[in-house]
Amino acid sequence: MLVLSPKAAEGDEKKIGELVKTQLTKGGKVVSTTHFGKKQLAYPIKKEKEGNFWLLTLADCAGDIKNLTGKLQQEQLVLRFLLVLRNEGLVK
Repeated sequence: MLVLSPKAAEGDEKKIGELVKTQLTKGGKVVSTTHFGKKQLAYPIKKEKEGNFWLLTLADCAGDIKNLTGKLQQEQLVLRFLLVLRNEGLVK
């Protein structure tokens, strides 16, 4: 899940999406990408009151998650992000 600044242009959103895809999908694939649109935030983040919400579902990710976390933290347009890893063998 990514929350991007509402000031992000479409090209900037694609750049961040490609960053995530290239870092995590080495040998994997993007299952789905969902854009939930611009939503009101519960509290201001980096002085922003709204954010663009994106949900990326990836499969067979063998990339460097620590490296991706560092790069997302450095991006000015990323307000918040959440990476959740799950073991498919445990999910029913």
